Amino acid sequence: MKTYIHIFLGMLLFTGACSDKVYVCTPPVYESRHVTFSFSCDALSGTRAVADETRLDDINLYLFPADGASPRHMYAASQRTVSLELPDGRYTLYAVANLGTDTGLLPEAEVRALRCVWNPDGTDSGVLPMSAMQTFTVRGTTQIGVELVRTVAADFRSALSIRSVRLCNVPRFTAFFDEGRIATAEECTATKAAPANSDGYSAVYYLPENLQGEADGLHVVYRIYLGENDTSDFNIARNRVYRIEARILGRNTVDWRVSTTEVSVTPFAERHALGRTATAQLRVVSTNNDRSTCFLTCEREEGDGNATLDGEPIVFGEPYPFLSGDGDRTVEIAYTQQREGDVRLRLVLTDESGLHAERVLRTNYVREPLRVSFTQDKFELAALDRARVDFTIAQDDYDGTYTVQVEGTPTLFRNLIDDRGLVTNYTVPGNGTYSLRIRPEVVGENPYRISVTDEKMRLGDARSRN
Repeated sequence: MKTYIHIFLGMLLFTGACSDKVYVCTPPVYESRHVTFSFSCDALSGTRAVADETRLDDINLYLFPADGASPRHMYAASQRTVSLELPDGRYTLYAVANLGTDTGLLPEAEVRALRCVWNPDGTDSGVLPMSAMQTFTVRGTTQIGVELVRTVAADFRSALSIRSVRLCNVPRFTAFFDEGRIATAEECTATKAAPANSDGYSAVYYLPENLQGEADGLHVVYRIYLGENDTSDFNIARNRVYRIEARILGRNTVDWRVSTTEVSVTPFAERHALGRTATAQLRVVSTNNDRSTCFLTCEREEGDGNATLDGEPIVFGEPYPFLSGDGDRTVEIAYTQQREGDVRLRLVLTDESGLHAERVLRTNYVREPLRVSFTQDKFELAALDRARVDFTIAQDDYDGTYTVQVEGTPTLFRNLIDDRGLVTNYTVPGNGTYSLRIRPEVVGENPYRISVTDEKMRLGDARSRN
């Protein structure tokens, strides 16, 4: 059986003393050390490379000391190992490979902002730009391994039955150290149109990083009609060839041919007490879906509690009609559990047009802790003086008694007026605030401890006070 105890540590100071100390500082010794840097770049797996993916033509190396000393720069051509003499200390390293030029000594902010112009149709030199950033410490002769990372993604392939392929909105620049994120159309370009044959199309593209985030909860359906026009003619006649050029310009809810379904959910709180209710808000917005019905299925993957949808019980694994046609619906998902443990609910939204959106709700059910706090009115006492400590015990969903145990150098009394009612162990009726009178017994520090235990042997947080 586990024993749960709430412990307080306290301290009384009956008298004190002072002392002076003289601190001697020894200045550091700055001695140059031989430091060797080895550069490498692992080969990519599964690519049909059009460039030498591990080739290193040149390296710009920047070193910035943590103590603010002068930075160092070195340019090396066709070398994978370079050596420098450096003082002991900590450094931040920046390496840029295959830039094709010596960038010279630069401030750290300008190094972090370095970019190279990118040709989306292929590298001009047959090599890929790479970079590395890391910290290291010099303590004597040091060997530093530097793993370079390509600033582009590899092995982007397609196989489509089409006439030609071109990639649009390709970033015109690649960043070495900052996150790659294109913000304006002027920073983008497109590849040349590449012809495709009857067997399809396959190619390798090296693409600069472009972190645009995710379209969270958004499902979009684009409808294309094959008639004489795209607004009213739905006829498909015999003995004809229909040639379609479709341009998807994004989420356009004004165009009735574009249907959208947006799903969002607020999360459960991270923790809940046993028996308490976790709640979340689920919202679905449907546009131009007048012929579609959305179904919601709630799956319980962890936990053993019960859930409701706007107060109505949920049968886990059973789909419920949630929203028909266009509209906006928000509901409350409520969940209650009586035992400790993790909870994970998976919400799945589907419809006949191919919608499949999932959201996961997580929480953890825990037993409420035994909480005890206390205050002490005085900490430095003269001879024959006394101190008072008040401690408060609180625990949700508990109406039993507590056992209080006191021990330590001072003597503790339940009587607040005089030194009567000496205690070492006693029982209090339940949650509330209680007081003790403390008398120091020795000169100097008088530590003491108060322990609180409930009938179920639950543990409270330990606190200390000096």
